[in-house]
Amino acid sequence: MDKLTDSLKDLKDSIAQTDVSDSLKDALDDLNQHIDNFMDDPDGNHESLRDHLETAVTDFDADHHSLVERMRVVLYDLSNAGV
Repeated sequence: MDKLTDSLKDLKDSIAQTDVSDSLKDALDDLNQHIDNFMDDPDGNHESLRDHLETAVTDFDADHHSLVERMRVVLYDLSNAGV
């Protein structure tokens, strides 16, 4: 789970550094909240985080490739952790 935790922290850092439009900012804030919830209680929030990550990959893919790559790393690490 350490690799997953590191990936989540990297994603949170990327989210903080990403400039997006107001309409996408709400989506990033929501994703960030789901990351925090997962980090507080991984067993109770893994499906919600996965769903939000998958949606965010689609929403941000066109204009924010590096952010999406970090999201994909987290999705991969979630799978590897059996989450």
